[in-house]
Amino acid sequence: MSEDNVGRPVVTTDPTTVEMRRRSGKRPVSGLLFVGLAATVGVLLVWVIATYQGSGPRQLPGRQNVDVLTYQAGALLEALAWLSALAAFGLLFAAAVFSPINRSHQELSPQTRAGLLPYAGRAAQLWFTFAVLVAPFNAAIVNGVSVGAVIPQLGQFLWATPSAMAWLVTGVLALGASLLIRFATRLGNLGAALYLMLLATLPPVVTGNVTVGANHDWASDAGALSTVAFAILGGAALAQVVRGGTGTGADAAAETGDRLRRYQWISGIFLILAIVFRTVVAWWELAGTSPFATAYGWLLLGMGALALLLVVSLVLRRFLLHAGRISAAYATSVFDAAALALITALSAVTAWLAPPRFWVPQDSIQINYLGYSIDTPPSVESVAGLGRVNLLFTVIAVVALLVYWVAWWQARRIQKPYPISRLVCWTIGWGLVLYLNISGFWEYSSASFTFHMVEHMSINMLAPVLIVVGGPITLFLNVLPVTRETSMPRVRDAIVAMTNWKALKVILHPLVIGFLFVASLYVIYFSDLFGAMMRYHWAHQFMMLHYLIVGLLFYSQIIGTDKAPVEVPHVGRLGFMMAVMPFHAFFAVIIMGATTLVGEQFYRSLSVPWNQDLHKAQELGGQLTWAIGEIPMLLVILILMAQWLGSDQRDARRKDRAMDEGLDDSFDAYNEMLAELARREEDKLQK
Repeated sequence: MSEDNVGRPVVTTDPTTVEMRRRSGKRPVSGLLFVGLAATVGVLLVWVIATYQGSGPRQLPGRQNVDVLTYQAGALLEALAWLSALAAFGLLFAAAVFSPINRSHQELSPQTRAGLLPYAGRAAQLWFTFAVLVAPFNAAIVNGVSVGAVIPQLGQFLWATPSAMAWLVTGVLALGASLLIRFATRLGNLGAALYLMLLATLPPVVTGNVTVGANHDWASDAGALSTVAFAILGGAALAQVVRGGTGTGADAAAETGDRLRRYQWISGIFLILAIVFRTVVAWWELAGTSPFATAYGWLLLGMGALALLLVVSLVLRRFLLHAGRISAAYATSVFDAAALALITALSAVTAWLAPPRFWVPQDSIQINYLGYSIDTPPSVESVAGLGRVNLLFTVIAVVALLVYWVAWWQARRIQKPYPISRLVCWTIGWGLVLYLNISGFWEYSSASFTFHMVEHMSINMLAPVLIVVGGPITLFLNVLPVTRETSMPRVRDAIVAMTNWKALKVILHPLVIGFLFVASLYVIYFSDLFGAMMRYHWAHQFMMLHYLIVGLLFYSQIIGTDKAPVEVPHVGRLGFMMAVMPFHAFFAVIIMGATTLVGEQFYRSLSVPWNQDLHKAQELGGQLTWAIGEIPMLLVILILMAQWLGSDQRDARRKDRAMDEGLDDSFDAYNEMLAELARREEDKLQK
């Protein structure tokens, strides 16, 4: 007995499916009970910690104490929300990463659709429910009142509390993911659901404790990166438990061994990333105090000890797999899932505690908004040289460079060389992104509209022109191995599934991308949205990331070497660019001549001594916007013309070869048509 993709019970009589279930392994009841026990212990610890904090002197100076029930209920709901997220990730990974698919069409197996997807959808719905319930409690704790005082004015409290609104955003994203999961039949839908779920983990983190105090820009980025890494790690570990143990038979043991080896790679990469970035957050939270001096520090030590046990499990599993002890290796994955469930619960309660950082006074409004002071006037050395590192964009650029270089070298090694010109373009494009975010340009872009526009235009219009020429998807498809027809999907299958996802033809339609490319400028800069986003590091990062992604999508439609979801002929691409680019020039003209300052309140509140003439800074920013915008336009035209000419030459050579081999008789047919017309004309003259 199983369930279909909408939760109705069905009886499986297909012998192939029955045999797959028989060989798939032991029922994972014991492993799930162990993980459930760890989650229960974590929830009890959350209740104990919340009770202790709610009963004692816990609040910062000047803030009222929240009643114990509000504290307890809010902390428990947040822990349950994150545990539901862990369950959703685990079930989704079990279906999308560790279950066989039909490679020809990236179709999920009937067993996956009936046995895993309904539960994954329900877990995501639980995540949605708890996220919505957390929101009023979060607003209560942030504003120092009981939840009873919040409910009568719920709308006002939610709107005035970014972290509470963040939980509502998380709930909406989790609900969207649940809809994609419950009715998915192909791998592409699950890839989109995974993307939404990863996004859903970020709002509560980047709007939480990491938004306060010096260096909170680094803490926010590290918190976001560690959260994504832990989500992938936890999902992969729980998926092993869901899929079960070795069962009986050599085939079942081999299948489990393949899953565990894949999990070993995933856990090795993302465990290291999660520990590194979470250590950055812990360094920021402690603010120089000893971890043994406060209850918060002891909580961090406890999570650190669990992380070290995960490292021990990673090393032990390597030796067990090498020795062929599959059952013991599977047991380590069960331990991983239990430890990660406990870490998830403990991480949830940290949002309800004030870290030692909160007791460190903020020196200026600049630290409050930016995380650092920037009173030193800009100079050639301070701007062009190394400056404050933008952690998020630095990690993205370094990963993009390393992955592409490895793939390019692998293509040469397997005798499928990729053009070096594409390697050069990719390296220069991402090198520019990296340079802008480790130099003074990023540091000064947060405090000056002039430098902001240099950063924005370079990331939105200049770097993407070179990056899209690199053709990473084509490169990866050339070097990644092909999956057997009914085996677990590989990275190549994920790329193919996402590029063939039918919804992309609508989402990435040229008209949609062109609208986003233009409209985002006018909507953000000519409204109060720009000033509001600049006040929060996470919002500033989101804005710049949006510009980068939209720029990549726009230029990929025109000069991208990868196949686009909607193919446009070269003449159409040229017309598309000519229709869109004038809006950027018009935007620059408006900025230069505007009497109203963009983000005036934000820049004046920073009180930067060297940036007092905001009109001059805005005018210069508009001039640079216009000037920098001309460079990519010229590059795009040159690249497009070269691609157009190369395409025509390839078509001509292909037709010549076809005619020489007798495969194309269109030329002969055309000559015969002309001869027939000549004969008819001659007959008319003779008559």
